Amino acid sequence: MNTAANTPPCVLHATQRVYDTEYAHCPRSPEWKAGALRGLRQQAGLRQLGSPYPCGTAQSDAWLAGNLMGMTEWKYLVERGQV
Repeated sequence: MNTAANTPPCVLHATQRVYDTEYAHCPRSPEWKAGALRGLRQQAGLRQLGSPYPCGTAQSDAWLAGNLMGMTEWKYLVERGQV
């Protein structure tokens, strides 16, 4: 699995571009948005840390939902050759 040190800059840029375009300005919570960015990066093969929120909290739930959405979005874009 890739780490930030050996990841091609284009992968980092692509995940950030998708986040900036699709999620940065949506009316979701900061926790959900952080999860979405993490999901994009995880699905792109970048090593990511786990949730910073305690299990069972609303913040953790939002982060996990965003993470799932980000992973799903990246997979969708890759399948269609858009990233």
